Amino acid sequence: MKLASVEFENKSFVAVAEDPDSWRRLIPHGNQQWLTSVDATIRNWSTLIAENFEGQGSVVDAGQLIFRRPLSAVEKVICIGKNYAEHAREMGGETPELPIIFSKFASSIIGPNDNIVLPPISQQVDFEAELVVVIGKSGRFIAREHAMQHVFGYT
Repeated sequence: MKLASVEFENKSFVAVAEDPDSWRRLIPHGNQQWLTSVDATIRNWSTLIAENFEGQGSVVDAGQLIFRRPLSAVEKVICIGKNYAEHAREMGGETPELPIIFSKFASSIIGPNDNIVLPPISQQVDFEAELVVVIGKSGRFIAREHAMQHVFGYT
């Protein structure tokens, strides 16, 4: 199931989809306190889906929606740099033995079709695909075969 912040007919909504082409627009975005925290969304997911989404709202074609940034109340954005060999070579080096970890401000998250605003000091955009893994269950020293048990979703 997918969850999205969308705009439809100049109003903000929370929408869900089981099919990527058909979204069920349900609830005005501003009324959902559980969306103010990623942690609250994860903690209450099953109940929220059952109470707010199942069988409610009208189905809308994805082409009628403007997709906005996925969640606005993100607590941490932890990034991994030079995480594949080709990108490391592009940057003039080898893939590091240990991951390069850095963070970004939550305000740097934008929607899939939003404009990228370059500061005057920048000359070009570095085109990359970004994958965000949303961790839903904490842990330490997790074995590789158990890692997916800690993933809530991705964006």
